[in-house]
Amino acid sequence: MTGGSNFTSSVSVMTPEEALGCSADLVVLSNLSSSSWELRVPKVPFVGEDERHSLGILRPDAPIRDARHNLLHLLNCSQEVFVLDPSMDETSPPAAPIREWARDFESSGIESEIHEMTDPSPSPRASRQIDGLRIRQGKPPCDPPINPSAVSIPLDTAVQRDRERRQPTIASMDGYLPKENHSHILSIENLKFPETTRRNRITQNQW
Repeated sequence: MTGGSNFTSSVSVMTPEEALGCSADLVVLSNLSSSSWELRVPKVPFVGEDERHSLGILRPDAPIRDARHNLLHLLNCSQEVFVLDPSMDETSPPAAPIREWARDFESSGIESEIHEMTDPSPSPRASRQIDGLRIRQGKPPCDPPINPSAVSIPLDTAVQRDRERRQPTIASMDGYLPKENHSHILSIENLKFPETTRRNRITQNQW
């Protein structure tokens, strides 16, 4: 590799910005996911999102434009360029310039070499997602839990607190209420309703 202020040996590790103006016999592009390649657009100062939309002001796109320029330089600074595509990783999608380049690369009709994994089984994360969807649909999961007794561990505290609230208490020798509260207890056992009043009322209604 020749050129560049960070050149130290025959192999050099550089960021896309540091590689501007350099040339090499072989270029390997890695860490191309959106989490590794920082392309966040800064917000417009002193203007909120609602005001920006109402005024029709677009957000600055300088980081994305610079990334496109850096990627174009890296693809043309060497006779051989290896691009480590991160699209196979579900947790880290490729950055916007890589997605645009891949779309244009496929539409141009150039054949690319794709190395596929021979193991057709899904990843552990995909298996958990499939099992979760099956459980929500009322179907048994494809894989049993590793420890069936540990399935309810996150709910143990809530279940125990609910059980404590529902547990009846044992009354003391004096009963549930002290003697000074007995006068406030109402009962209908000693009440007597005269039957003559009800019969007279029915007779009057008939006439």
